[in-house]
Amino acid sequence: MASSTSFVFTRSGLLEGVRLSFVLLPATIIFGMAFGALAQKAGLSLAEAVLFSAFVYAGASQFAALGAWQDPMTLAAAASILLIVGTVNSRLIMIGASYRALIGTVPTAQAYPLQAVTTDFTWVTGIGYIERGGRDLAVPLGAGLFIWLFWWSATAPGWLFGQAILDPRRYAIDLVLPLMFALFLVPMWKGAARAIPWLVAGLVSLLLFWLIPGHLYVFFGALAGALAGAFSRDER
Repeated sequence: MASSTSFVFTRSGLLEGVRLSFVLLPATIIFGMAFGALAQKAGLSLAEAVLFSAFVYAGASQFAALGAWQDPMTLAAAASILLIVGTVNSRLIMIGASYRALIGTVPTAQAYPLQAVTTDFTWVTGIGYIERGGRDLAVPLGAGLFIWLFWWSATAPGWLFGQAILDPRRYAIDLVLPLMFALFLVPMWKGAARAIPWLVAGLVSLLLFWLIPGHLYVFFGALAGALAGAFSRDER
């Protein structure tokens, strides 16, 4: 586990994080606009939709929450939304644990802001940077802040003009997210043996997606992959 003294926070690191995250902008803007359009259809005002993206900043779980949204909101609906969001976001537990294993005893005042703006995309950027020997934690923080800014900013034009993308398959927008993840997995490839947890996570997720309604496949897929990695014979 790395010592906290081996990491720094610099202004140049923030700018480097912004540079590294430019490749994430197309998917971020498209899905931010898609959320805005769906939020408008669900009955949220423009301000509510933008604040939702700015303060919740939870990507896929925001879309899932809209599926259970009611106007007026009932206690049962609110409980359902909390359960859905908690289930979908449970993958962030694994993401946080992976950061913890790398950054060691970095003070919480430095570690928590990084975690607050970490998403699936920026996690790939940050983990890749640290594993390549990077020691400036402002890099993943800068990436997270940059993507957060465009995520909630894209919600507004989506709410105003995005009715055309409510059917993402019409323009193949639904392919953007899996293609982006596939692109980011390429530089993370470290041999067939270390890809076993990826395979386990994918198979368990697909199986549960077909067998169990809801979003539990996200949590158990991530858990299965993590367990497969923990018991792997590859000790590097």
